[in-house]
Amino acid sequence: MHKRHVSTIRAALGLALLASSSGCFKATFQDPSVARGAQHEQWRHRFLLGLVGNGDVDARTFCPDGRIAAVRTGGNLATSAATVLTLFVYTPRKVYVTCAADEPMRTARARATDRRGEAAQ
Repeated sequence: MHKRHVSTIRAALGLALLASSSGCFKATFQDPSVARGAQHEQWRHRFLLGLVGNGDVDARTFCPDGRIAAVRTGGNLATSAATVLTLFVYTPRKVYVTCAADEPMRTARARATDRRGEAAQ
């Protein structure tokens, strides 16, 4: 009975370690020259540790004008829970698409110049 208990604990620890490492992968692509606008998110359905399923996302479905500030993929608590509860059969990922704002991003130097100009007037 004692050996069985130790084996169960080892299996649980191994599963916990594997589950905690599965949610760590993320990738971010951003354009620092544009201001961030509205953010959209979507689950991407994957199976068998991400080996099966389509992970492609057309960001233009969220930003019809094609102006995209950032795209980030990764997991969160809900996607990690879904992965563990299905014993890694269902392994969803989250995709976050941030559209560019209507106005271009102003640099800190431009804002400082504007403040000095306003103060001088």
